[in-house]
Amino acid sequence: MTIDESFDLKGIMKNYLLSQKDVGKIVGVSQVFISNVLSGKKTLSPKKKQVLLDYLSYNSKYELETSVDYLRIRLKTLKWFEVIEDLLLMDSNLFNIDVSSMHNYNMSMSYGSIRILRHSENIDMGTLVEFNGGGCREFEQELKDQNRTWKQFFQDCFFFSMEQKKAQIVK
Repeated sequence: MTIDESFDLKGIMKNYLLSQKDVGKIVGVSQVFISNVLSGKKTLSPKKKQVLLDYLSYNSKYELETSVDYLRIRLKTLKWFEVIEDLLLMDSNLFNIDVSSMHNYNMSMSYGSIRILRHSENIDMGTLVEFNGGGCREFEQELKDQNRTWKQFFQDCFFFSMEQKKAQIVK
């Protein structure tokens, strides 16, 4: 499939909440020209289409590199072993139960600089996963060993959270 066959300017604009003016600035044409493209009076050259796709990281030869330096994720569950085993994909036996707690949580576990905090009764506080800078580096190594990325982990957090929500509704 060529760029011309798969290119959907209206869809791209809707997906990225881009105005005609925004697209014009990105590809180097006027808003009026983009309006004419959308109405079918004019066409965008393959080169201009590629500029837009690269700008939006579609088919881009450039890859965005990210680094997470501090992260807190609150999950509405009291099942902190499930968080460790099913979300972090780590062995919960590696975590040490800590005597101290913080952030108004009354229970905590840690593995290196990765901390799991839980309130024993308050589901609204639930379980908090906290990575300081060192914890982020440690977890990056875990992700690498699991063949996952931060992006996949964040997606997994979303799905895990949705599953927990469903489980609460069923109760």
